[in-house]
Amino acid sequence: MAEGQRVLSAVSEAEIDALKAELRARLRPLSGSLEEFAQECVDVIYQRFEAATVLVRAFATLSLGILPPRERTFASSLATSAVSSPGLNPDTQVLTLLGSRGDLPEWNGRERSQGHVAIPLLSPAFVDSAPMIARLLRELGAEVGPATATDSRTTLRIVGGGAAGMFYVEDARTGTDDKGRKVIAAQDFVVKHGVRTVLGVGGPYGGSKSRMIAIVLFMREHVTKDTANLLLPIATLFKAVTASTVIQGKIFK
Repeated sequence: MAEGQRVLSAVSEAEIDALKAELRARLRPLSGSLEEFAQECVDVIYQRFEAATVLVRAFATLSLGILPPRERTFASSLATSAVSSPGLNPDTQVLTLLGSRGDLPEWNGRERSQGHVAIPLLSPAFVDSAPMIARLLRELGAEVGPATATDSRTTLRIVGGGAAGMFYVEDARTGTDDKGRKVIAAQDFVVKHGVRTVLGVGGPYGGSKSRMIAIVLFMREHVTKDTANLLLPIATLFKAVTASTVIQGKIFK
């Protein structure tokens, strides 16, 4: 079978091992930024499962103060539209797009992407208003809450113990949260591109109170949760390879 014809729904453990080996070979020689690692990672995953993949994106939680101007502006515009939010400060955690690869030209690269560029984690209520983001954070082991009992600012807290976690929506067309809302709210995107299962792997970096990574796949095929779980080692590998880069604060190119 040609490289681009592989599908995730029928992937074997041997193929996952091959994917891990390819990622190691492609990532380890890099010595640049977390952004470069993230883009390389989503490129590899998309290329391997291209026949069944609509879009792959990589996100990290980063402090507002270290974001480039475009991302800060994007986050600020979302914060301005929020009702009763505590507002932004340099320490506000932002779920930031670092890598993107997909079927459309505008999905290929962080700089080309127009949506979900930088989502400020302003408050529990703000995060809960976005069902996909709320579930993604929770299932990857994080929650948004007050910095301290007397501080009105909010922060991201790691609650999952540091292990890799799985975000999973079996059917993007019908999957709902506990409030009956569609987890994938952008149903126009789901219908137009034939998205079926959405899944993500990621989690916190060891020793970090707020830094975490998420690699999210939008698939045009049905993927069972057992099969999706086979991708968990990808998150562990990515964190291991990029840990020193994160510690050094080398985030953007």
